[in-house]
Amino acid sequence: MILLTFNSKDFNTYKITFIFGLGLIGRSIVSSLINPTVPLHKLEFPYSWIDFQAQKTHQKSIIKYLLKFKKSVDQSKINNVNFIWSAGVSAFSAKSEELHKELISFKNTIDFFEAIRTIFNKANFSFHLISSAGGLFEGQCNVNENNTPNPLRPYGLFKLEQENFLISKDLDSKVFIYRPSSVYGYSDLASSRLGLINVLIQHAVRYKVSTIYAAMHTLRDYVLVNDIGRFIANNISSPSLSHKIFVLATGRSSTILEIIRKIETIVGRKLYIRYIANDVNSANNSYSYKILPDGFNPTDIDTGIRKIYINSTGIKYTSQ
Repeated sequence: MILLTFNSKDFNTYKITFIFGLGLIGRSIVSSLINPTVPLHKLEFPYSWIDFQAQKTHQKSIIKYLLKFKKSVDQSKINNVNFIWSAGVSAFSAKSEELHKELISFKNTIDFFEAIRTIFNKANFSFHLISSAGGLFEGQCNVNENNTPNPLRPYGLFKLEQENFLISKDLDSKVFIYRPSSVYGYSDLASSRLGLINVLIQHAVRYKVSTIYAAMHTLRDYVLVNDIGRFIANNISSPSLSHKIFVLATGRSSTILEIIRKIETIVGRKLYIRYIANDVNSANNSYSYKILPDGFNPTDIDTGIRKIYINSTGIKYTSQ
């Protein structure tokens, strides 16, 4: 868990932001929040997801630090506190028993949010939850504002339960829910789960065989993580007054075969693919561009793949 403390010298105010989960999306949010012109203090705290006794100890440590911080500044100038939940170690194919502890951890963190609110009772509080459009709308096409979530697997049910629990708590704070589609992007963490596009690029560069367990003509909407991080960071800086739930997609889906061909064109060589048909991952997903929120400007897939290729290899790309 990362704790960011911003100090605006112009207005002599403070903003505190908690980021739970430092995977692909979490790190992108942190990167987007950091502004070289704004004084920032960044601290990393341990925060267990599965050992709840340790989690309580970690929460006490964070509270101890915040109480000390509160004494060092004028509390009336702490005007904004944000919690961002982008945590989760379970994959899209996770079973119900794997997800149970994650749900408990999330609920514990909601209680922690309320405890922090009593410390800074004069500040405005917001909770930001990273959910999953793919989990909620699996098998649905041209998803728009009239579609309702209909999860087909435990992961989607888990995400929907998170959303419903957060809304039902009636926190008397601003609540924002983000539903990204299939996320891709560069990660320098060896432990991070890599998505299809990252794996294909890495294997292409290393002349390795990629095994794909899916249908080659399955539609997915691939959204660049940098766009997600930037949108959430902007919403934290200037919270939306008209929306609470955002679908973050591109409005243009691609098949796995199309992705393979695009990567081959950009990398400049054929990919070695071992294809194993898998009906479990064959459901199509697509989203209407009309459902995208104002201010969200997704990168087109060709440009996104080039960025990942450059970031992961350091090779300069020259269009042909």
